[in-house]
Amino acid sequence: MKVLLYKNNRQEGPYDLSELQEGLTLGRISLEDLVWAEGATEWTPLRTLIPRHHGSAGTPLTISPAPPLLDPAYAHLAADEQDPACVASIVAKALDLLTHGEKIEYVAVQKKHLLARAPDCILITNKRFLVAHPKLMGMTFEDHAWRDIANIHLSEQLKTATLLCTLAGGHSVTVDNLPPKQARHIHAYAQEMDEKLLQERRKRLLQEKRALISDSTALQTSYGSAHIDEDPIAVLTKLKKMLDAGLIEQAEYDSKKTEVLARM
Repeated sequence: MKVLLYKNNRQEGPYDLSELQEGLTLGRISLEDLVWAEGATEWTPLRTLIPRHHGSAGTPLTISPAPPLLDPAYAHLAADEQDPACVASIVAKALDLLTHGEKIEYVAVQKKHLLARAPDCILITNKRFLVAHPKLMGMTFEDHAWRDIANIHLSEQLKTATLLCTLAGGHSVTVDNLPPKQARHIHAYAQEMDEKLLQERRKRLLQEKRALISDSTALQTSYGSAHIDEDPIAVLTKLKKMLDAGLIEQAEYDSKKTEVLARM
């Protein structure tokens, strides 16, 4: 039997099981390295293959097409024990969805051995929070801009964790059966994005306040330096703007209006 080996972020082989056994003996590979053979639905650890096919190493077998492997440029996205083949599939599809200046920051994958279907995955970018739902004939993405996320709550169980994402409109998105380390990473990044957006909102409000003060000062200066021959309509217009902006009270507006009308 011949199999493919996935090691050091690249595909190797095909190898006979006897060759893999020799690699194990020499310490060049481990039972946790991922392999692929005909009939498999995913890359699996070598330890799941060796016992089942012991003694049939010389049997020739055609290798079926393997799922895409993870581009070395995105190898860091599988650094926390994510399934490399699953991450590779999601990244390949997600790259087509990215907008200008958007980059993938992290991917979290449900623990598949607890599930009877393909796992859901969370993919976060510097702009969005996405949940990938594998389907029989493809994959769908549910995405939300960080500004539309009200809160992300993390809860940890014995061996897994759950992320509850609450949206600004009150709806929520839940992804369970996540490895705790991956869930914590997502949660920490969400907290950082929340703080970043809060700082941006504060900065924008400060700029708007400064602009309002500047306009107020300009209006007051304009009124204070108005000459008797200045167009009364222009003066009254400025006064009305100051009143609407809350810069002067109604009584003050009425008093100034009376003064302007008296000059006519």
